Amino acid sequence: MAKNGTWRASYAGGFDLTPFTDFTFAASSTLTGNSYKVQAYDTAGAAVGTTITIAPGSLTYTNADRGVSPAGSLFYTVYAVPPSALGISGTTVGGISIQDNTNNASSTIYLSAIGFFS
Repeated sequence: MAKNGTWRASYAGGFDLTPFTDFTFAASSTLTGNSYKVQAYDTAGAAVGTTITIAPGSLTYTNADRGVSPAGSLFYTVYAVPPSALGISGTTVGGISIQDNTNNASSTIYLSAIGFFS
């Protein structure tokens, strides 16, 4: 993901979140101070619920911020966001996005293990 880049997955048929307790993703960046916005969407593509912002170094949705990944190795910070924090608990969504909120043009962010889990 590049400066202000967004990863977004959509499914017009909708995805029932009733059985899930967390939306998770892992992020690895080449510079410190990264911030992310997470947003859900309805089946028509309109934003729903609450946009959450994960601040740099915040431990709200992770047990450890791994920081910068040195060249040649990737240290991932795993985030787990309850659907209730996004205002979508027990509903059907049509998509979700993760956006770089850092405005740092020289940082590269790698995402992995994106999904809903219970």
